Amino acid sequence: MSTFKNINKSSTLIEKNVVSYKHTFTTASVGIQSIKIVSGSISQSYWDSLNVMFYTSGSSVYGNETKLEFDNFAYKDRKQHLNKYHGYPSSSIITIGQKFYGERIKSGSFKYTDLNASNSPILKDDGFGNLFPVNNTVSHSTNSPSSSDNFVGNIFYEHGIAIITETSSYSHTPSTATITLVGMSTTAGINHFFLTGSNLSTSIKFISTGSTETDTSTIKFFGSGSSTAATAILAANKVNSVFGGLHITASTSASVLKLSNDANSLTNRRPTTTLANLPPISGSGGFSTGSGFSGGAAAVNYSDFGTNFTLDIESQDTKYTQEYEVTLKPNEFNHTMNYSARMPIGTFETLNDLTASILNNEYLAAEFTSSDWQPYITRIHLYQDGDYDTPVITANLVKPIRKSDKIPLTFKIRLDI
Repeated sequence: MSTFKNINKSSTLIEKNVVSYKHTFTTASVGIQSIKIVSGSISQSYWDSLNVMFYTSGSSVYGNETKLEFDNFAYKDRKQHLNKYHGYPSSSIITIGQKFYGERIKSGSFKYTDLNASNSPILKDDGFGNLFPVNNTVSHSTNSPSSSDNFVGNIFYEHGIAIITETSSYSHTPSTATITLVGMSTTAGINHFFLTGSNLSTSIKFISTGSTETDTSTIKFFGSGSSTAATAILAANKVNSVFGGLHITASTSASVLKLSNDANSLTNRRPTTTLANLPPISGSGGFSTGSGFSGGAAAVNYSDFGTNFTLDIESQDTKYTQEYEVTLKPNEFNHTMNYSARMPIGTFETLNDLTASILNNEYLAAEFTSSDWQPYITRIHLYQDGDYDTPVITANLVKPIRKSDKIPLTFKIRLDI
């Protein structure tokens, strides 16, 4: 009986499946590279390359933004729907080795967590190639965090590249102070307070007056209202006019003037009450003396990202599974290939003689020739047609299967490629 049988093409098939694997990286992980691009420096060459690869095309360039239309890598990825295209040479780039992201990064799986800031800023992708902040306190829009107004960069799934293009603040906590307007004096010039500007060495005196006065660089005048609440509003308007919404802003609550040092860079700028920096708030007469600015935290800027972080992604690969169906009929493969079942012939003086006799004899020992005996299948070899010396695929069974001489026996061999 033959120990070989052809496999019909109809008994083979190929399946295609996309599989995902989760990965967590740190700044120090193998295969992860972070590059800070500074405009005008040697690192700008990175941006020039990325700009050509992903952002520019045959379309026109408008100021700092490029309208994407045709012929770049982002456009060729049909799952990319980039909403915001920045042309900022100053950026942060994070690259992931293809060994780890496979064919592409799974859309919607990107999560960047910055570890430099105490509030652990998080960026995610929207599934269409845009990055947005998750728990930011500074927003360009009151819409949902993932709205297009709040996009801060892009991710290119098929290339393992993320670019943080936004340069504004992710979060900051302003320091605050208050001045209460009570029992205002009628003496000219008594009702006043001092504020420091963005430069702590300069102090500006704000004076409430009922007459028309001319401002100077260090003295600013505001009107006196019909009530302390009205005067507080006039004081707030003057503060906002002087600082233009930068660093220090003012609002009111009844007779209380509420001040906020909302600087984008509070580090080394937060006002103190030390004489070296001048009192940030002082007053006399009708204005109670403020305690100075307190609280607040330095701003976290997107341009600071990329130096210390964790990164979570899911990689995607296409797996092809080839299946071979092998059917053994009752009258087939009732012969064992095991040499130990063969019958030795003759007499033997040495073990080598016995071994040679077994290998050269094709007949089975008597106990393996009865009608009740059936072989057990432990392994299936697949061969190239015409070459039966070396199998190209070997399937090992988990446990031996007894060959039946009554019913067909079918094996399915699956090979992942």
